Amino acid sequence: MSSIPGSSQRDTNRGSIESDSHDAPTTAAFSPVNLSNSCSTTKRRSIIIVHQKSSLLITTPPQITRVLVYSHLILLPLNKVVGLVTWTSGDPWESFLLVVAFWATVLYGDKVIRYATPLVISLTLLLCIYTRQGTTNPFTIWAREQKFKKQTNTNSETSHVKHQVTLEEIVETLRIFTNRCHVLIDPFNDFFDKFELQTSRSISAKHWPNSLFLRLVLFSIAWIVLNLEPIQLITTKRFILFFGTLALTWHSQPNRVARAILWRNAILRRFCRSISGLQRTIPTPLSGLDEKSKPMSLSSEKTPLTQESVSSIHSLQNQNFSHSFGIKFTFSIYENQRRWVGLGWTTNLFAYERAAWTDEYLIPVPPKEQFKLPIVEDSSMAWKWVDGSIWMVEGVGEINEGGAKASDGADEKMGWIYYDNKWQHGRRGIDGWGCYTRRRKWYRDAELVEISAS
Repeated sequence: MSSIPGSSQRDTNRGSIESDSHDAPTTAAFSPVNLSNSCSTTKRRSIIIVHQKSSLLITTPPQITRVLVYSHLILLPLNKVVGLVTWTSGDPWESFLLVVAFWATVLYGDKVIRYATPLVISLTLLLCIYTRQGTTNPFTIWAREQKFKKQTNTNSETSHVKHQVTLEEIVETLRIFTNRCHVLIDPFNDFFDKFELQTSRSISAKHWPNSLFLRLVLFSIAWIVLNLEPIQLITTKRFILFFGTLALTWHSQPNRVARAILWRNAILRRFCRSISGLQRTIPTPLSGLDEKSKPMSLSSEKTPLTQESVSSIHSLQNQNFSHSFGIKFTFSIYENQRRWVGLGWTTNLFAYERAAWTDEYLIPVPPKEQFKLPIVEDSSMAWKWVDGSIWMVEGVGEINEGGAKASDGADEKMGWIYYDNKWQHGRRGIDGWGCYTRRRKWYRDAELVEISAS
């Protein structure tokens, strides 16, 4: 009886492979990316070993897995650098050593470049070679695996596989890197948000560029005087050293404490206000409900406060807003009116169309005088109106505030958008014979704060 040569050997190998399949890790094999046409003709298959701890590797498409694995080598140094700059690496001394290295580079960098450039280049090349040998580069891991298999046994090979990165670790590294980037750019976002909010309230958009240009001219004159030869207080090295140190230590705990203490100084606040031209509103406690207190609406028509509004203000008086979470939200409501023959513009609308006050989805809401902020489930937090904020009309600001009548010829300053009988073909500030409906948008800023019962 004839037999196929080598069949018994293949069966033996197949049996050994099936017996060890439950112990072997899941590997993802990818071919290297051909970055240039000048590569060697003897190309080898590059294998990226990704140890599997869950079903994430199986459910993830190979294209996404490949991108994650290749980008992990770039994310590791970037994540480390961002962690040092944001002081979130776990060891503050590492970030402090980065600041010291920055000082040494700024103070003695010119001398090092002048006398030790060849030595620096040699040390840099040695460091790159050492780093390349210690990394798991997917383009060179195949050669290292072959060399490793020749020098070690099966047990050592298994321990080597355990050192391979997992897909969960790659995703976790990406998540940490994203959070650190948000921490890094959060001061800039917060600054520009407050800058736009305060400029829109303190100075009109028409006069703001002129005021900013005038302040820049005056500041430039003082800056040039400080750079003159007799004084020469500001130099390039001092400028880079000061602002570089400020940027590298901005997120450190001593810097945060120092900023909080310095900002309590009234002289420093006045100086910053004179430089920027922005008025900083100082939070004041709510006064009692007396005859001198202003109602929530600043319109000329005095609207009496409802019982719910009075109880809401009393509840705010009994609460101490100790900390703001930096979460601000703009509440917007729409005022709708219809023109009737002999009556003019009124809030009496047909029952089938919409209410007099609605949100952007035409859901009925209370008028702005009776509008209440939503209640937070957590009793330690609550929404409150931003200090100094009032109800304003979109595109108008706090001009007129709806106090003037439509017949006064101030339609363009009232923020109304005029529609036909079916709420279509809107025109801003242009009334006509065919306009029977109109609406405008009111908005006010609120913030989420932490409260403590007094």
